[in-house]
Amino acid sequence: MGAASDAYTKAVSLAEKTLSKAGAPGKPAVPPKPRLDPEQAIVEASKAFAAAVKAMDEFTKLSDDLEAANAKLKQAAKQYAGVIKDDDFNLGDKDPKNKKIIADVQKIMLDALKGLEDLAGESDDLLDDIDKAVVKATQGFGRLKG
Repeated sequence: MGAASDAYTKAVSLAEKTLSKAGAPGKPAVPPKPRLDPEQAIVEASKAFAAAVKAMDEFTKLSDDLEAANAKLKQAAKQYAGVIKDDDFNLGDKDPKNKKIIADVQKIMLDALKGLEDLAGESDDLLDDIDKAVVKATQGFGRLKG
């Protein structure tokens, strides 16, 4: 876990060395035994730290994939909306009844496509927030790593 664990290990070694010079004959001075072993806790924390760093790396890859998929979804929705706006669905727009049907179907389809674009945009916004948190955590882990 970097500098802090190294400093702890050095401190224990120095304390033991200092104590070895003290104490009464036959009764050496020693540090007390910890209830919970910091050395073991450091090993466990280091494993968890490594797993967190790996998960953040994996998230970054998934995030890139999701951003690409969102861009493709937005593009597909916009492109198809452009087609829908100019299509008469093989009804012809001479008959006023058909004009209304065409307008109704266009509105239904365009609203649904707009919904897809909005969904992709919301997903991108959420992803941006998560990315910022991951970057901040990665920087924090970098400081811990030493």
